Amino acid sequence: MISEEGFAKNVFAFRSNLDPLLEDFERRVGVSINEDNYEFVILFLISKGLAASQTRHTSVMTIKRALVRKRESIGNDFLNQTKKGDFTLAYLLVLYLSLLDSAFQEFMREIHLEETPMTQIGRDKIPQVLLEGLCQLSRQLQLALIIAARLFSGDCELIFKYKFIALYARVFELLKDTGLLVLHLVQEKLEDSFISAASNSHTNDISALLMEVVRDTRYNSKSWQEKVDTILQEDHISSIDFVNTHVQHHETNESVYRMTLVRQIFYRNLCSAIDGLKLERY
Repeated sequence: MISEEGFAKNVFAFRSNLDPLLEDFERRVGVSINEDNYEFVILFLISKGLAASQTRHTSVMTIKRALVRKRESIGNDFLNQTKKGDFTLAYLLVLYLSLLDSAFQEFMREIHLEETPMTQIGRDKIPQVLLEGLCQLSRQLQLALIIAARLFSGDCELIFKYKFIALYARVFELLKDTGLLVLHLVQEKLEDSFISAASNSHTNDISALLMEVVRDTRYNSKSWQEKVDTILQEDHISSIDFVNTHVQHHETNESVYRMTLVRQIFYRNLCSAIDGLKLERY
């Protein structure tokens, strides 16, 4: 796992101290955390920060630190981990989309993976293991692609936007079903990007994608949306509609209540630690 071996097990051993507060919070945000989806939920939450310029750097650095720790604990073979609950490749995919190619290649050198086989996509190089995983219907990469699609559909950074379009076009070409999985999430943004694209390569990629969809008389967005919902529900996630959503006036009280729950959970957690019970006196 991204964290040290046994870390999640130790964390969940204390869960009973946080319930029913944590259960209430999970119900309200549509996410239920367990040992098998722990890494994905953390990535899901970190990725929220990529949608805002104020928090983007923090999110990128957090993903980097997680991958560095995994590399230190497992070694060079950490990209080939297949254990249930391991989302290393999902973290790497989101990081790839979030960085300029030069910065991503520099990070690969930092963690001593500069010899990792790469595939050229436009001007960028992506680790071959990511592209192959997407085309082999890797579950963790399907989940990462869903997160990436939701980020793309919002007000994402230009780096993320252009790299996602290029990657999505290649995946669509290699395995159409993987592309169709998230088409209903990205189609509107693709059409907008086609109109405003400043690059001929992106225009050509988007045009080829949209024409392929038009020619596919079997495509039904509802069935693919249901498939995405099923994939998320299997990991106890009911919704990832966190991009470009603005809080309405009637939602203000709910947001305040959620923040209050988080504060109470943190306090309860401190009180459950060694010597933390002293806090209960105050």
